[in-house]
Amino acid sequence: MSRLIVARGQQMGRRLDTFIRLGDSNSSEYGIFGSTVQPFLNPLGSGSYNPNFSGLATNYSNLLDSWETYRAPNSAGKNSFSWIGQGASGGWGTINVLNGMSHDIAVANPGLAFIMIGTNEIYRFNDTEGYRQRLDQIVHTLVDQGILPVLSTIPPYTFADGAYQYRVREINRVIVAIADHYRVPLWNFWKSATQLPNQGIVQDADRIHFNMSGNGGGSFWSQDLLYAQNLRNLQALKILDWFQDTVLPGEPIYIAPRDGWQTMEASTAYYSVGRDRGISPTVDVYNAVTGKLVNRFLAFRTTFGGGVRVATGDVDGDGRPDIVVATGAGITATVKAVAGR
Repeated sequence: MSRLIVARGQQMGRRLDTFIRLGDSNSSEYGIFGSTVQPFLNPLGSGSYNPNFSGLATNYSNLLDSWETYRAPNSAGKNSFSWIGQGASGGWGTINVLNGMSHDIAVANPGLAFIMIGTNEIYRFNDTEGYRQRLDQIVHTLVDQGILPVLSTIPPYTFADGAYQYRVREINRVIVAIADHYRVPLWNFWKSATQLPNQGIVQDADRIHFNMSGNGGGSFWSQDLLYAQNLRNLQALKILDWFQDTVLPGEPIYIAPRDGWQTMEASTAYYSVGRDRGISPTVDVYNAVTGKLVNRFLAFRTTFGGGVRVATGDVDGDGRPDIVVATGAGITATVKAVAGR
């Protein structure tokens, strides 16, 4: 599904070297011991960031290409690591993300979105169903606009001696279910955080913000990865690398046709199924009564990955069902009729 979403975005002109973040203070900025910090991804976009000094080049040289890729400036003049739009801010909940994300999409034209949202809804609301509906709307909007959502679970909430941890579990179950429903990537950072000292949370009055190393959030030496924001930044880079290497469309996924052709009889009902974007234009024809695959053929050239629309009916008037195929959205339409005989 990830490749299909990205293929749709490519046809819509999305920038595959750009991402946005949607979330609350843990994804934007917050106060820590009297200072305001922006430790999530921002250090990686700084002009002074040195991958040699930070340990990135030494320990994770395979991630350098992806790090360089997403330092490309967007229309706001900043790279994806350093730009925080209207979809992420301190105190934000799903309502705020819904209100701000259209601006971020318009400015950045991204191919990918990191989403971690829900912590502020633990104590503001006790409305898990409302949260589910709004998060569903966020993900649905991104998928529909050809932007791949990467859904992250929310962190532990250690305020009040962990009295609200049951709400964290409720919200994370919703996140997992929505990721599964849309078949989009799930980033279980809650699990990673719980294995860190103090569960990766700053031990101050609120106990809801991720901690970071004294070397800054973009440092990746072994001692730095005991801090949540440092580990989170490393995992984000790994996701971007996976996106570049595995998800970005090259040749469509190829599904080979069957040899030969079985004549479609006038006395039999058939239905046809085409593939969507990112997959070769292979069409299946089934016997509508038995469900058995009858024919499998290529409607267009093998390198076409824009999706195929199909219909079945008697086009040439010989009494036998025929198959009509058309190219998917995003290009000038091509329509063919394939004779059932």
